[in-house]
Amino acid sequence: MVVSKCIKEVIVKHYSEIAKDVPIADILYDLRATAILSNEEVSKLRDHCKSDQDRAFKFLKVLESRSDRNFYQFCTILQHSDIKNVQNLGNKLERAATAVVQKQRSEDENESDQFDSAPGSPEETSSSEKLESTSSVFADRNKRKRYSSYHLSEALSPAHKRSNDSDNALKS
Repeated sequence: MVVSKCIKEVIVKHYSEIAKDVPIADILYDLRATAILSNEEVSKLRDHCKSDQDRAFKFLKVLESRSDRNFYQFCTILQHSDIKNVQNLGNKLERAATAVVQKQRSEDENESDQFDSAPGSPEETSSSEKLESTSSVFADRNKRKRYSSYHLSEALSPAHKRSNDSDNALKS
């Protein structure tokens, strides 16, 4: 699972702030405790990174491969930091993510509403228009039946007349 496009947008936008202000080495065990990182990932970030910048870069790549929920857990870890600047960044990231997600949902709903209320869609057609169109279908069907039965009776009429004539001739 990967973070949504909206959350990735927030990470990319705030990348330099996160890399500069977040002491990844100090929160590795919190990240492990919330299952954002595995034991192996904690070891790699702790032991194999050359600098804090490198650690932040690798951590953010891992975070992008996680879920939106994990991103919000990361924000919560930052908010509980002892460092005021990190707490503020955690709040800022959470607000930014929430705003972007809500904006995307609103746009999705607007697109859905526009699609649903397109001309000729069921939502735009009033019940009286639906009734009229249904009535016209039945009216057309009844006209065809009357037309067919009229022509059928005309077609049968000469034969009927002949049989009546021959019946009359036999009687006489």
